[in-house]
Amino acid sequence: MVYGGGLENRWVKAPGVRIPHLPHETERCPRGRRGRFAKPLYWKRYRGFESLSLRMETLRMYLQHIKKYSAILYATITEYCTHVKTFCIEHKREIILSIAYVPYIGWLYPLYAFEDAQVQKHAKRGLLYAMTAVAIALTIFLIVFMMPRPWRLLRFVFTILLYLNYFVYYAIVTTHIYCIWNKKDFSIPQVENYLEKLEQYI
Repeated sequence: MVYGGGLENRWVKAPGVRIPHLPHETERCPRGRRGRFAKPLYWKRYRGFESLSLRMETLRMYLQHIKKYSAILYATITEYCTHVKTFCIEHKREIILSIAYVPYIGWLYPLYAFEDAQVQKHAKRGLLYAMTAVAIALTIFLIVFMMPRPWRLLRFVFTILLYLNYFVYYAIVTTHIYCIWNKKDFSIPQVENYLEKLEQYI
């Protein structure tokens, strides 16, 4: 090994002696592969039982947080359930009448579960609206299905009519529900005439 004049011969090897690296040099892999840093295989020291105790302490802390926030969540849900239950008891009639106008199938429960005349009237009204909307939609669908492909403009017009049918149906049932909750009476004279005829069959 030669040290002289501030220079070192890095290629001279002596048994059992390792040439120290200069501070500004990058440490190389012991096998001599350039450009790779020499990192130990296990660079994190395992702390044994000390590590286990720390993990258990962290786990206990997480469990305490879970227990705390679970209690808060349970209290909040219980409070909301109490409010919802009170609201349903106070507005039971409005809820039943509104169910009659749930699109397509809402009329089933009020019609066969209650004998009240007003509930029956709203249920039959909801049935009539649903039957009319479904009949119009099926008619338009069959017309569009049987229409030749080149008639694109006419098919587009009937498609617009189909969506317009849905819009009118949802608008009518929404208006009925709104009037029920605001203690107002909403009726369409033409519908009432058909409703009287429907009552003979139901």
